[in-house]
Amino acid sequence: LKDRPPIKKYGKIIKYPLPSDITNNVRSYILALGLCYQSRLYEQRLRKEYRRRMSEILKKHKFNITEERFDRFIREEQENYIDRMQCPPNTAKNEALLENVLVMIVCILTKIPCFIIGATGSSKSLAVRLIIQNLQGVDSNDEYFRSLPQVYLIPHQGSSSSTSE
Repeated sequence: LKDRPPIKKYGKIIKYPLPSDITNNVRSYILALGLCYQSRLYEQRLRKEYRRRMSEILKKHKFNITEERFDRFIREEQENYIDRMQCPPNTAKNEALLENVLVMIVCILTKIPCFIIGATGSSKSLAVRLIIQNLQGVDSNDEYFRSLPQVYLIPHQGSSSSTSE
């Protein structure tokens, strides 16, 4: 988190993470909890309940993390990645796209298999395209993305007649 170069947004230089009383270690725990557990919950009410319970647990350990703050830390991370990307004009940076991009990037970088499922139009294919176009290793436009490995797409369409051979 601390080595990420600033980005330009709305004509201003934005440093990430934003100044906070929460250490990068605690922020990392929150992001890990959000990625590992919250992102698996499909219903918004279950996600809200999960954040509420996590904030209660964190408060017991003397961390001032409300449900809203837990959500905001995850959202800031998602926005930091998408704001570094060159997106097609009029791309709606909605919740589904932000979450899909962050989950895919983390899984790619940590070499963890990931299945992104969702309704038609929930930004799955767009997220893949944005990652492929922007994570180009040393050829990336963004300074931070240049420090990450290049991502290659090897498409495979499975079917009921597909086998492991």
